[in-house]
Amino acid sequence: MFYILTYLHHTLMKNIDEINPIYSKINYFFKNKFHFLITLGFFISMFYIAFFHHPIWTETDGIYYLNFGKSILEGNGKDVLIVNGQIGGSILFAFLDSIFHDSFSTMKIVAILSGSGIVLLSFFITKNIFNYRVAILTQLFIAFNPVLHYVSIQALNELLPILMIFISLYFITKKELKFFDYCIVGTLLGLTAIFRLQALFVLLPILLFIFLRNKQIFKNSSNLIAVGFFFLLAFSPQIFYNYSTHGVILDTIPNYYIGNIYALQNPDWHDKIHSLDYTNLYSIITLDFNLFLENYFYNLFIHNFDILFNLGFGTFDNLSIVYAIPILGLLLFLGGLGYILYNKKMLPKNFLPLLFLPIIYFPLISIIPVYRSYHFLPMWLPIIIICVIFILYVLSKVDFFKQNSSTKIIFNKHQKLNIFSISVVIFILLLNSGATYKLIDASFYGNQLSTLENEFTNIFQSRLISDQSSYDVILISEILKTQSKIEESYVMANVPNYSFYSNSNFIYAEFSEGNSDDTILDYIYKKNWSDFEILTSNIHSFPPDRLNRYDTLPNYLIYQPYFQDPNLTLYDHGSATKQLEILLHPNDPRIPTNFELLFQSDKTQIVLYKIHEPKN
Repeated sequence: MFYILTYLHHTLMKNIDEINPIYSKINYFFKNKFHFLITLGFFISMFYIAFFHHPIWTETDGIYYLNFGKSILEGNGKDVLIVNGQIGGSILFAFLDSIFHDSFSTMKIVAILSGSGIVLLSFFITKNIFNYRVAILTQLFIAFNPVLHYVSIQALNELLPILMIFISLYFITKKELKFFDYCIVGTLLGLTAIFRLQALFVLLPILLFIFLRNKQIFKNSSNLIAVGFFFLLAFSPQIFYNYSTHGVILDTIPNYYIGNIYALQNPDWHDKIHSLDYTNLYSIITLDFNLFLENYFYNLFIHNFDILFNLGFGTFDNLSIVYAIPILGLLLFLGGLGYILYNKKMLPKNFLPLLFLPIIYFPLISIIPVYRSYHFLPMWLPIIIICVIFILYVLSKVDFFKQNSSTKIIFNKHQKLNIFSISVVIFILLLNSGATYKLIDASFYGNQLSTLENEFTNIFQSRLISDQSSYDVILISEILKTQSKIEESYVMANVPNYSFYSNSNFIYAEFSEGNSDDTILDYIYKKNWSDFEILTSNIHSFPPDRLNRYDTLPNYLIYQPYFQDPNLTLYDHGSATKQLEILLHPNDPRIPTNFELLFQSDKTQIVLYKIHEPKN
């Protein structure tokens, strides 16, 4: 009966295809629906997590970008310095906020749609190069990656530019490239660079591929020039903004991060790198060239390699295809790479731009130790494809379940997935799903890894917003909202979340500035802060004060025990100002008399003080 119905269905659809091409497209969808269903499943899952388990805006970078954009649109661009990006994301998010008046939800939706687009495009890019089986398995591994899950529910400036990079990769991997395709690629990467300058690291391997694509040097050169021209044309608004506002072509200060996250430093180098004399890459490299090389090779072969493949050096933030098990993802990659090198004839020419991508992107970005694994997402796709090739073309030929007189491992002639390779795929997908659950659970609810039995029990427990580890942000913000003239007041804290929710002004502080023995009043008056510490505070405050024109003092102080994120600060460059720890004990007589305690958390020890004007 089943075969009869199947025959009737195919006959009917064939006749319909001949009658109306619209029905032909519908039939195509149902015959090839899996990549769309995978994308839809990803979208629904991420939407659910983002809006039912992520109700509090904790990702500070997203708030900073929003604040930068607001200042630029208000005409205060001279006071803005975006140390880890360009103006694209800031202006886009501030513009959307002016329309929808809910920046947190808007930015999450942008992230979810971008992540879903990346999942869908991963299939079509791979399908440009390999068969359906390679493409669908590649899409599955990308759709089940915990890092992509995590960043797809965050209100950040990360995934939209990566989506544009993936669109450009779709065009450059087409079997037949036309002049229009090159124009689109250059334009997309130029627009991407307005969000993230890492687009340059994607542009270079694509230009190399275009030049070496075949022996038609003149044609290749003209196509290369076209890509470069449209890249500069699309990027020109950023150049115009930088030059008209700040008098420079690129407005960056790489020493901001390098001074904090280089693992190999000495005190003298650290003090110099954080001066305003070393705000370009050349000056940083020549300050101590040997030290720079030591850090570069440490980044290249240890830190960044660990982030990419999880070598077992203690990082939980990695992009390995097998997220939770060290080394295993690297073994799959090396196996696939060895198979490709051994069977070079199976390598399509349109796979070369993807192969060139990590070869150039990874060494260039290793100038810094990457502190977030999703910074590798632009070069991630070819690594997953190579792992998939190993599973499909090597593991699928191994059969442990048949026995032979000479060996228990039988190599099949067919390239179809067997029980062993299917088991490997299911194991990786289940493991990554569990890692995603634990990553979300730990990040939003503060629950550490427990026994397997307890983890299964916790899955089905109801979750309240009060269970969120960041719930103190809401409690403190509600108190601030009740204060008189809070919109005109300044709140000093180490994160901008409180000011965002209370609609107040913000003074950024790390609570490690100045001298370690400064008094509380010395600290809030910035008496012994260095020029670089003042600059860091000013550019992250709201409204920003890059030119240090305003002498603002806090009306409220939010202090919590000092924490140095090991992912963001590999070099231990300081500690909290000791006198500030007194604030954690509200009854201590050394606390200034004009400090009034408004809140102290039982869980996190965060304290909120109102600072009254001192009496004469």
